[in-house]
Amino acid sequence: MAKKRNKDDLQVSLFPFLSILACVLGILTLMITAVVLSQANNETFQEQVAEAMSDQTDFQEILERGLARLVQQLAHLVPQRVHVLGHLALLPPLLLAERLERVRGVLGDAVQGRVLHL
Repeated sequence: MAKKRNKDDLQVSLFPFLSILACVLGILTLMITAVVLSQANNETFQEQVAEAMSDQTDFQEILERGLARLVQQLAHLVPQRVHVLGHLALLPPLLLAERLERVRGVLGDAVQGRVLHL
């Protein structure tokens, strides 16, 4: 008599198929990457690097010109600062003298009987 087969014997395992498929996909990805990198024009990359460096150089020159202009403006402002500080040094004594005169006037008016508000 023939032996009866179990259902477990009829199942097929797909693990070897899926592992082979995953390996093939990985290898194809690596091959495509290698082809794209080998076709990339090295001269184009060098041109882009040279252009970026020239842009950086231009930007640095612009910054240096701006810095030179600011230094010149600062050189013009330093004497003006000294001049203004000289005037400010004279200002408090003048204000004090003016207030002293006002106080003397008020005291003089108070002595004479007049009342004034400061």
